[in-house]
Amino acid sequence: MAKKKDVWPLGRTVPQTEITMDIRVAGVSYRQDQVRLCQPGDDVLLEPEPTNPADPNAIKVLVRNSAIGYIPAYAAQTVGYWLENRRVRSVGIISIGKPEKSNFVGVQIRLQVAPIPMGSKDEEGHA
Repeated sequence: MAKKKDVWPLGRTVPQTEITMDIRVAGVSYRQDQVRLCQPGDDVLLEPEPTNPADPNAIKVLVRNSAIGYIPAYAAQTVGYWLENRRVRSVGIISIGKPEKSNFVGVQIRLQVAPIPMGSKDEEGHA
């Protein structure tokens, strides 16, 4: 469960300008064998899991058809909304490393999110 301070202020909106978002992948400690095969620059596939019993907003992160983790819960609803509205232009691995005081290799990904077209409104009615 995300702490209140960890909730993204973006909510279910589509940006007015292109944005780039860097996100540390959650749950990689359970998939270290797959994570160790990843490299910066690898393409990433994001796959919503609406039937996930832990979180219906869960989004699986896949590299070379193998799950390496999930979008963190605090960002999943927003990223899911962007995916649903086909606003995510690209997703790729930007870094892999072992954070200080950790026994596990972590992965950071970069999402590029397209703005809504001029004069259009997203599903929430935002221009």
